[in-house]
Amino acid sequence: MDTTVLNGRPWDRREGESEPAYIAFLVYRNLGPSRSIDRAYRQFKQGKCERTAVPRRTSAPGNWGDYSVRFDWVQRARAWDIWRLQVYGQRVAVLLTHNLERSLERLADALDRYGLGDPEWSQILDTFGVLNQSGGLTELCLHDSNGAGRTA
Repeated sequence: MDTTVLNGRPWDRREGESEPAYIAFLVYRNLGPSRSIDRAYRQFKQGKCERTAVPRRTSAPGNWGDYSVRFDWVQRARAWDIWRLQVYGQRVAVLLTHNLERSLERLADALDRYGLGDPEWSQILDTFGVLNQSGGLTELCLHDSNGAGRTA
């Protein structure tokens, strides 16, 4: 297994990795955590033959499996996934929190407008309001796995 990285990041092109092998890896890598070599190959074929459907049973040729082993696709793709989560995960959590805040505000308005101010809903919304005013939800989204806070 060749582990020499040309540009410093695990998902970058490896020394000795041909252009076709690296392109195959990029297709595999970009499929996300549910990736497979066969699925990557079908995606690759679909991209090359846009007008032709690629049968679901189509398997990757042996050289794709060889590339995967020789150039450590699984570990490189996992490193890519982790990096993407680190870069974008916090942003996604903050966006989800803001969307939740807006949705709950709309819900509270609708409940008031239609006279459905159920005490249980009011308690839920009040609790959310306290968290929201103290920055609690956003703060929760900005903590890493060790519990250390981050700033937005």
